[in-house]
Amino acid sequence: MDERMVWPELQQRLSQVAAQLGVPLETAGEVDAEPIYRLRFGQGARVLLAAGIHGEEPGGVAGCLAFLESEAAHWSRSVQFDVWPCLNPFGYIRGLRHNGRDVDPNRQFRNPEDPLSSLMWAQLKDQRFDFGLDLHEDSDFTGFYIYETTEQGPWFRRRVRDAMARVGPVCEWADDPTVRRGLVPRGRSAAPLRERFQQRRLWPLAFLLFELSGHAMTIETPVLQPLAVRSRLQVTAVNTALELVLRQKTGFS
Repeated sequence: MDERMVWPELQQRLSQVAAQLGVPLETAGEVDAEPIYRLRFGQGARVLLAAGIHGEEPGGVAGCLAFLESEAAHWSRSVQFDVWPCLNPFGYIRGLRHNGRDVDPNRQFRNPEDPLSSLMWAQLKDQRFDFGLDLHEDSDFTGFYIYETTEQGPWFRRRVRDAMARVGPVCEWADDPTVRRGLVPRGRSAAPLRERFQQRRLWPLAFLLFELSGHAMTIETPVLQPLAVRSRLQVTAVNTALELVLRQKTGFS
């Protein structure tokens, strides 16, 4: 059963939460004749939060909205947020991975002709964040997993994984030695990842977040679990990551 919130309801709730936070629900631009929404609020450590790059994986959007509704006001006293809550509304509305040009938007962030990529680079390229977080999903697994890249450390992935594991199941890929209890890649620094991505024509959203922050994380919750579980996993991941960002900023570990 499709548990996605319908698009008009999502728009209404985003408008409501923006009003609660006392900020406008911005339209950063339009892609495929649909608005790309953005919310900016708070003060302190700078965090870039994005969700909904794949329309058939709605848990990231649900988790982002749940975080905005229940947690964001508290965090806004110590964190300055830049939130893009649904990057592929065309796909979200239709339950599709691809966008209106029938391409995967999560492979276009090195393509200057892609509307979403060019929009985000144009508006974010001169900014610097302390952390970037992509609320993502995977359609093939029953447990969650985490990607993390960091320029200098520290790594957050184990603490985020452990907090999420108290909410829902962890992914194990027995046939992939780079994965251990939901962590992908395991112990890999940013330098070889940057070199690998520079050689590739197709860039995912995760690399844009990394380029803007030097420390990015992608949360992959399992579409095969109920949406309520995935949303709670996403909120737990965001809360835990924010705690660690602030600890790093204050020098407390």
